[in-house]
Amino acid sequence: MLRFAVFALLKQMRIVSLADSALVCLRYVTLPKLNTSKVPKGLMKNSIRTLFIAFILFSVSTLLAQDKAAKDYVGQYISSTDRGFDITVSLNNENVLMAQPSDKSQPLTEMVEVAGDKYELKNTRGLRISFTRNKEGVVISLTFEGGNRKFEATKKTE
Repeated sequence: MLRFAVFALLKQMRIVSLADSALVCLRYVTLPKLNTSKVPKGLMKNSIRTLFIAFILFSVSTLLAQDKAAKDYVGQYISSTDRGFDITVSLNNENVLMAQPSDKSQPLTEMVEVAGDKYELKNTRGLRISFTRNKEGVVISLTFEGGNRKFEATKKTE
């Protein structure tokens, strides 16, 4: 029962890969074939509790790091060419990155992380956004790619 509760919680928090890891971890710890006859009473229970707490702390720290990274991208990006358009990147109520042309000519679209600073726009047949950082690690621009269109937009500073 605990396994499924952990999985449901992590899946709701959009950490499916961590949820899968938690299930594997909990299955290993609670396998009935473990020889616990030589383990003092209470020690195995405490070990499982410690492992579970460590996993939760790891999950929370991962979420906080993801939230910080996501906030780095939020802002308005101004196109540097007439072939492009301005883009607004925001976070929705569930802390999911969203992108939309600043003139709202297209719907708000969820951004799915592909790798590092590279994202794909969900349900758009391969439209991609890659972010560029400066030496200090601050996001300074994005590159929009899709079909035969590719352009760069600079992040507007406040």
